[in-house]
Amino acid sequence: MSVRIDTEALILRPAVNAPHGVAHWTVRAANNSGSLGELSGEGTPPAEIKIPMKTRNLNEMAVGGDITITMVVKDRKDQKLELATGPVKVNFIQTSQRLAQKQDFRVQEKYALILFDFDSDAISARNQEIVNAIVARIRDLSEAPANIVGHTDNIGKEEYNIKLSQRRALSVYKLLSVAYREPPQQPYPLQRCRSQ
Repeated sequence: MSVRIDTEALILRPAVNAPHGVAHWTVRAANNSGSLGELSGEGTPPAEIKIPMKTRNLNEMAVGGDITITMVVKDRKDQKLELATGPVKVNFIQTSQRLAQKQDFRVQEKYALILFDFDSDAISARNQEIVNAIVARIRDLSEAPANIVGHTDNIGKEEYNIKLSQRRALSVYKLLSVAYREPPQQPYPLQRCRSQ
């Protein structure tokens, strides 16, 4: 199984104030395994620096532990200042289980893993593990709202596909309610969605 990092760079947002102006800067990222990446430039550093990572292998990154970022700034009078961050914790998220996307100060999780047979709203037993994972997250975040969206392909008439996508969403809702061990409550009215 291939385990890869889904980003090509570490992002740093420095705030540098040099009374004599910045002549040169260098940023290095490292962990216990060694250097992860380095970037240099002339003049004032940009508001966002993307340090290209030497490795895209998640296992190599995991062995090295926390990341330390070091920035060396030299001003026009040849004075040098070296700054280092505290350890940056690395969190590993399996994108096959969940996709978390930060939006403002919230985390939005999307699950797109429940598959239906063609022209069917019946949920197969193979989806139970996925349902259990979603129920566990709902229990952890009991105050968070959960939206269920049904989809279809674009084969057939749009009106039929809209009704099929609504039935699929309702099937997932009922299964989640049973797994959560609560009687299904009346869901919000189903909304009209375009088939894809």
